[in-house]
Amino acid sequence: NQSPSDAPSDKPMFTFIDHDDDLTSKRIKDANARKVIRSHVMRDVRRRERLAGLKRTARRDGSSSRGGATTKSRIGKDDQSTVSTLVLRSASPSTTQSATSPANVKARRGSPTERCDQSSTSAASHVNSAQSSPNPESLPMSWSFAPFCTETGPSKLPYSIAYLTHHYINVFIPMTYPNVRMRKRSLERFSSSDPGNFYGMMCMSAAHRAVLSSARLGGMDVARSNYIANDPDYCLMRVKCIREMNLRLGDPKRALTDEAFDTIIHLLSGTLISGFYDEARIHLKGLKRMVDLRGGIRGDIMRSTLVWIAIIVTDIKTASGILAKPIFPLAWDLPLMSPDLHNRIQPPPLSTACQTGSGFFSNMMLSLPLLRALLMIRDLIWYHCAVQTTPEAFTGSDHQFFSTLNHTVEYQLLDYLYPDTSAIRESSPTPIELHPIESLTRVAALTFLNKFMIVSPPSSGLGRAVTRHCVNAAQACDLTFLEQMPKENCSLYAWAMFIAAQGLTGFPERQVFVQRLARIVNICEWCNWDQVPRIMCDYFYIPSLHDKEWRTIWDEATGDGEALVSHDS
Repeated sequence: NQSPSDAPSDKPMFTFIDHDDDLTSKRIKDANARKVIRSHVMRDVRRRERLAGLKRTARRDGSSSRGGATTKSRIGKDDQSTVSTLVLRSASPSTTQSATSPANVKARRGSPTERCDQSSTSAASHVNSAQSSPNPESLPMSWSFAPFCTETGPSKLPYSIAYLTHHYINVFIPMTYPNVRMRKRSLERFSSSDPGNFYGMMCMSAAHRAVLSSARLGGMDVARSNYIANDPDYCLMRVKCIREMNLRLGDPKRALTDEAFDTIIHLLSGTLISGFYDEARIHLKGLKRMVDLRGGIRGDIMRSTLVWIAIIVTDIKTASGILAKPIFPLAWDLPLMSPDLHNRIQPPPLSTACQTGSGFFSNMMLSLPLLRALLMIRDLIWYHCAVQTTPEAFTGSDHQFFSTLNHTVEYQLLDYLYPDTSAIRESSPTPIELHPIESLTRVAALTFLNKFMIVSPPSSGLGRAVTRHCVNAAQACDLTFLEQMPKENCSLYAWAMFIAAQGLTGFPERQVFVQRLARIVNICEWCNWDQVPRIMCDYFYIPSLHDKEWRTIWDEATGDGEALVSHDS
């Protein structure tokens, strides 16, 4: 029995061993101690073999012993990596069996239509491979802190942390930030020794992994939310992160440190990934009180830290999910682009990219604040195309400028329809009424941003939220009324349907957008796909990103359109 003082703590303990060639001096002299250690280790090995479905046979005669020794020697020489892999696989045997069954292998391949959703398919296959058959050489070495879970403290955590760390670095960061430069920065952040910060990142990783695994549930929001909420790794890391945060808040000296802000931001981000916006509002209100105690978001104390930008970004993403006004004011001034930088991103004069956004700017239904935001998105698209063509022409400060511009335009899209008074900011502001065309354009622009530079999977909390917003905006814009308006509004509506349907392969909401796109195709009398890129170039359309999947959406819409025509006739 352990006394309370001897009980294992939640804080991982590390043992550093001096590795050299003097093995004799390190040999344990006490034979009884060696037997205890061997027995302790083998007990855990047998348990893992039992979980993996293996069975040991007793060898009592001499020949069996010799045969067993020969087999053991052969395994040690020829298949040492297999043993290591077996130890890691035994942590989740059910996952291994289900992932390698022929039925699931066939399901993962999917139909040709499902394979068009490249981001979701590649991410899901990456998650399955990381969970079912991990390569010990590719996994981080966090599991080797206590490989048999015998040290005080780690318990079963090293195996979960190994997979979560691997997922964070190799899946979450590349999917969320397609820019490869983000990977090295994320690796450096893992050197942090703060437990709250670390468990916060593990909470984000567990939420993201659960979200990708829940994609097989399709459009069943309740089932998906229950699946994510009951994910054991997410629950464990979330509880540990909250516990570390409560410990900090109980200590006046640590309650308002940068580490405390990092912890609550990571916790809030994990909640947003999961889609639990009621809980996100609670965390955000607590974050607002913490920021006010440090002088406000625009104060010199907050601006001198590295967390103030992360606070604004988290607030913006929360507001995008609930389509509401951000709680914090924009903490930086609207960035101005230098003429030199503008010349570097501007496409050639005869390029089709020069007409990007022209369809918005000639539409009389859109307000001036929305057009300003759309103009900034056009600059982001030009920057993306220029980086793909001549990456050496841009510096780190240029990339930082456009990252700030991306957050700024998302803030403007959320904020511009609310009266700008400090008195109303503290209460519940009421948005002004928008024309259905402008409302649809605003929501589609927000959806475009969440599928462009900072990608939110369609099964994530934010991805599901923006999809619901698109469904509501599309239904509010009556197609019968749209037929009586100028044709450019139909083209804008078609662009919004392409943006909304992108990445939703297998989701029921995709059919809502495809069917409405089919109506627009009939109204505009578009005959073939070659007409579509020329029209969509007047809005936000990047051939390298959109051409393949939008062609699939077009094929679905034209099939539905033929069915509608035959039904009406």
